[in-house]
Amino acid sequence: MTLLAQLAASTSPRLTWYADGGAERVELSGRVLVNWIVKAANLLDDEGVDEANTVGVDLPVHWRAAIWSCAAWLRGARVRFREEGLEISEADVIITDDPEFWADGLETVIAVPLAPLALSWPGELPAGVLDGAADLMAQPDVLISPTTESPYDEADGGRVAIRPTSNSWISRAIARWASGGSVVILHDLDDATAARLSTQEAATPAA
Repeated sequence: MTLLAQLAASTSPRLTWYADGGAERVELSGRVLVNWIVKAANLLDDEGVDEANTVGVDLPVHWRAAIWSCAAWLRGARVRFREEGLEISEADVIITDDPEFWADGLETVIAVPLAPLALSWPGELPAGVLDGAADLMAQPDVLISPTTESPYDEADGGRVAIRPTSNSWISRAIARWASGGSVVILHDLDDATAARLSTQEAATPAA
């Protein structure tokens, strides 16, 4: 079973995200994850993204970074993250929460708001920059072009809690999803809060 098929078959939580000291919580089922990923992949397809391209994910550690990374991998593109030291010369497309920085350097810039319920970019975007919320939601819910499966390693199933310091957590999440498991992401929380939320979510802390 492919990763998308594995996720689409599940109505249970596959990604639970905590941030802001535990005050921000986002929970996505497998089917909802697939919906987000497919829409993002379709938007990238509209921009001509394929295996010849590198997509720069200039986002902090965030659940939306996972959506766009998976979408880029589905399009066959290479992905580089913010923490890897992105340069304009190293990317054909930038997914970013700082569109002003990239607007004059690349043909395709997609601005992604990080607020949990954002339906559009808050404010005016530079000319030519796509809205990674409003433009995303306008995309169809089924893939409009053939895609390449996301790369992943096998992992145990089950529910695991991860405390990430970089977007390398995404590859670990993909492996868990492909094995039928789920992840709880505890971002920038103190030890006590992380332990409490892991127990609350019935998740095993990752090594």
